[in-house]
Amino acid sequence: MPNNNEIERLIKLMHDDDSFDAPEDAIKWAKNIFRSRKVKTEAGFVGRILAVLQFDSSEHVILGERSLNASTTRQMFFVAENNAIDLRIERIGKKANLIGQIIGGGLPKGKINLIGSDKTYSTSVDEFKSFSFKAIPADEEYSMFLQVDEKEVVIPGLRI
Repeated sequence: MPNNNEIERLIKLMHDDDSFDAPEDAIKWAKNIFRSRKVKTEAGFVGRILAVLQFDSSEHVILGERSLNASTTRQMFFVAENNAIDLRIERIGKKANLIGQIIGGGLPKGKINLIGSDKTYSTSVDEFKSFSFKAIPADEEYSMFLQVDEKEVVIPGLRI
């Protein structure tokens, strides 16, 4: 516990103090140094994210499954930052239906484009973040482009 001499000395120091507060604009400037700022992006600039394949049902066939229960539906699961894309590919002869869903917190914007060697297919995302392409040519390689928030997710080399 401080003694009386220390308390009296502190009171005298406070009384004799002739300093003043920093100017208001200097305080505001110092506070702004530590404030986080949103990075401004240029108009038209979209960051691209490469979706990474995590699962492909055609690569994980259970022993004997092909001979007993030949499935025509293939499932693929991709991850791109905070989102995932679940794809189901159903073969019907030389055509295929591709059904997908975007999983995660981002909000899909605009169209989803599926670009083949000679044609581009486009579709929209519904309120459940689902989308589908019907009767597209099978045995072709496609690239899929979808926009989530301010980023474009790309799935290249998608073999259907």
